[in-house]
Amino acid sequence: MRTRKIIVYAIALSLILLPWACKKEEPNRTRLITVHGKYAGVSGIDFLFRVINLNDSIHYISIPIQTGDAAAIVGFYDNNTTELPDTLYIDNQDSVLYVNHKLVGIEIFYGFPSGVIYPSLLIKEMSDDEIEYIKYISIDDSISADAQNALKQIAGINPKLDITIETDSAALGSQCLDWLLQYFTPEHLSLGFVLDSLQLLKLSHLNSVKSLTLNVPLSWQNKVLPHFASLEQISLFNNFEDSLLIGNDFFSKNLQLEKLNIIGIVKQNSIYTPWHKLSHLKQFSILMYGDTLDNYPYHQFHPHLERLSIFGDPDVTSILKLKKLRWLAYGGTLSTEVLNKLSKHPTIETLVIRGVDSLMDYSSLKNLKHLEYLIIVDELNRDTTLFNLKNLSYLSIPEELYYDSARFATLQKALPKAIITPNHGGCMGSGWLLILLPLSGVWFLFHKAMIKIKHAGRDGEITNI
Repeated sequence: MRTRKIIVYAIALSLILLPWACKKEEPNRTRLITVHGKYAGVSGIDFLFRVINLNDSIHYISIPIQTGDAAAIVGFYDNNTTELPDTLYIDNQDSVLYVNHKLVGIEIFYGFPSGVIYPSLLIKEMSDDEIEYIKYISIDDSISADAQNALKQIAGINPKLDITIETDSAALGSQCLDWLLQYFTPEHLSLGFVLDSLQLLKLSHLNSVKSLTLNVPLSWQNKVLPHFASLEQISLFNNFEDSLLIGNDFFSKNLQLEKLNIIGIVKQNSIYTPWHKLSHLKQFSILMYGDTLDNYPYHQFHPHLERLSIFGDPDVTSILKLKKLRWLAYGGTLSTEVLNKLSKHPTIETLVIRGVDSLMDYSSLKNLKHLEYLIIVDELNRDTTLFNLKNLSYLSIPEELYYDSARFATLQKALPKAIITPNHGGCMGSGWLLILLPLSGVWFLFHKAMIKIKHAGRDGEITNI
C-alpha cells in the first residue's frame, strides 16, 4: 500500500505538468526544468516509460518539457503565469503534496487513516489564498463526513481544481463522483472506474471539462462518446483487459480534440482508425498497437502533430512529412537505416529512441539541425558515434553506460554543453516516480503500461519490463 501511495503522489504532480493549456508565444518551446525531492526518477509515455534517474546521490533530476506542459500550473506565482518555474522542490507528506513549499494536492485513500483526518485539520488552518492555490484532489475511498466538510470548504474558494478518482469500483467511484460534482467544476477529470451511459451523458453536460481520462471496457466497442463542449484532450485505457477496443464512431462528436493518449493493445484492420478523423490533433500518444498500423499516414490525417509518442514501427516517410513535429518518442525496432531516414526531419527538437541494435550508428543525428534533447533507452554500445552532437543540451543514456566511469567521462568531455542523466527500465524500487503523461495524471495508467510493454512494442504480447 505504501508503494502505491507514493506513486499516487508522483502521478498527482503530473497533473501540474499536463499540457492542457498552451502559451501563445512558442507553445512548443522545449526547455529543461530541475526537480528536487527524494524520489526515484521521472518517467512517462513521452520517455517510452523508462525511468530517468537521479544524478548520483543528489536528490534532483533535470528533464526536458515543452512550454505547453507547464502552462497547467495556472500560475505558480500568480494566475497569469503560463510557465512552470525552472526549479521545483517536491515534498510529499502522508496525504498531502507540497511543491515549492506550497500545498498543491490532497489525497483521501484507503489504508492510511490520517488520509481522511489530516487534510481536514490542515484546511481549517489555511488562508483563502492558500486554499485557492491547491491544484488537485485524489480520492480512493469513501468520503467521510469529516473529509466532506473539508472539501466543501475548499470548493467554496477553489471549485475548479482537478479531480482524480482512482478506485475501479463502479459503486464507490460513482458515489464519490456524484458527491464531488455537487461542489466542484473540474477542468481535468481522471476516473479509474467505468461510467455507465447515463453517467457519461451527465458528465458531458459539465462544460468545464477540458481533459478527461476514462476506463474503457470492451463493452464500449460500439459506443459513441457524447459531445463535450470544452474537451481538448482525452486519455483512454482498459483497467480490466489488455485490449482496448473502440468503434470507428467513438470520437465522431468530439472532432475538436487536440490531444489523444491511448494505453492498451489496439488492433485495427485498416488505416481508418477511430481517431483518423481527428484532424486537429497536436499531440498523439499510443502505447501499443498491432502491426496493421505500421503504414498509418499520420501526415495525412493529423498534419498538425507537434508531439508523437508511439510504440511500434510507424511509417518513417509519413513522420518526415509532419512539418510541425517537435517531439518524437519512437518505440519501434529502430535500425541505423531507419535512424538515417529520421535524421532528415526538419523540426525535431526532442528525440526519444530505443537502442535495440548493438551496432547502431548515431552519427546521422547531426543532421537534425534543431535537436537539443536526446534520450536513448535500453541499450547504447557505440556511444562514440554521439561525439559529433555538439549542440545537445541534454542527453539521457542507459544507466550501464552512465555508471561506467571511463566511458562516461569520455562522453561528457565530447559533449561539454550537455547535461547527462541515466535511465533504466520500469522498476520503481523503493522511491516514487514523477510521471509525465501528456494527457492524464493517474497512477493506474503507468501501472498498466509497465506490465504490458513488450520490448519491441509492436505485436501486443504482454511481458514485464
